[in-house]
Amino acid sequence: MNVLSSICYGGDYNPEQWPEEIWYEDAKLMQKAGVNLVSLGIFSWSKIEPSDGVFDFEWLDKVIDILYDHGVYINLGTATATTPAWFVKKYPDSLPIDESGVILSFGSRQHYCPNHPQLITHIKRLVRAIAERYKNHPALKMWHVNNEYACHVSKCFCENCAVAFRKWLKERYKTIDELNERWGTNFWGQRYNHWDEINPPRKAPTFINPSQELDYYRFMNDSILKLFLTEKEILRDVTPDIPVSTNFMGSFKPLNYFQWAQHVDIVTWDSYPDPREGLPIQHAMMNDLMRSLRKGQPFILMEQVTSHVNWRDINVPKPPGVMRLWSYATIARGADGIMFFQWRQSRAGAEKFHGAMVPHFLNENNRIYREVTQLGQELKKLDCLVGSI
Repeated sequence: MNVLSSICYGGDYNPEQWPEEIWYEDAKLMQKAGVNLVSLGIFSWSKIEPSDGVFDFEWLDKVIDILYDHGVYINLGTATATTPAWFVKKYPDSLPIDESGVILSFGSRQHYCPNHPQLITHIKRLVRAIAERYKNHPALKMWHVNNEYACHVSKCFCENCAVAFRKWLKERYKTIDELNERWGTNFWGQRYNHWDEINPPRKAPTFINPSQELDYYRFMNDSILKLFLTEKEILRDVTPDIPVSTNFMGSFKPLNYFQWAQHVDIVTWDSYPDPREGLPIQHAMMNDLMRSLRKGQPFILMEQVTSHVNWRDINVPKPPGVMRLWSYATIARGADGIMFFQWRQSRAGAEKFHGAMVPHFLNENNRIYREVTQLGQELKKLDCLVGSI
């Protein structure tokens, strides 16, 4: 499924970090660089809904219009990747709990329990409001649901999850005797006589029953997939012709991407190979994996970096030409799009020193933006060449 008639080229755009005059500058720079698609609003829940049930779309309307006027289309985020501070204050039990019983606090991202009932209720309201607002905007080309599901919290061990886990087990095994037989609970005296005796595999004195752990992985995959499907159902209802996706992370173990791929319209994924490793063999293999998830359908590389990341012990920048080389290698393996995190380098926050298409210091001699522009203009020519064959 092609999102655009040409190769998608662009990156995550987070305009809420910048004053309005920068939005116009960004649009002009995008136009010059050949950018035709940006991912917008991924982490914008607190900006779109500053208080419970109160929505502010004025700023987003303006950004989308500015971009569209400069030939840039939108991969619009559903903004559910991070719950706002007001939501956490109102529903403190929505915060995830790790296997040791430690509450993971607000102040980062993905701080939510996937089985919290109010989370699901508020997600439904937010997604429908966004979809209804922009369903007829000509800039809208694709939906970006949440972001990198389970990247930071792949398992929650709270009471909401305990209740949901027992229900999941009942549906899977039907009887408590069948569960005991499958899990081998007679070993170490772990036999259960009632469903409500079963808890998530929380921190224990020594090894947890591996069958219980495996089922909890399966249960969490299904719980998080249910969140995605909740949003997809609304988006499909309001905008039936707009493709829906969410970004995968290669061979990420906590989620079953072969299962997930049957529910997205196009596979998108994020790739950050370490330049210290030289030839990115794993990157190539992951491109092949992404292409295989929907039996050869082209995919989109939704995130890569122009230069350096911010989380490794040593954040080596890509040497000149490597970003372009790896981008073409991705297209050669079936990609219909080359995107980056992010468009403009952050002015603050945890990813302030993560590379971007527009770095902190930009002038006409800046190598990064020059390479970004070169690649964008080449991809335009490549579109023309392919179209003439």
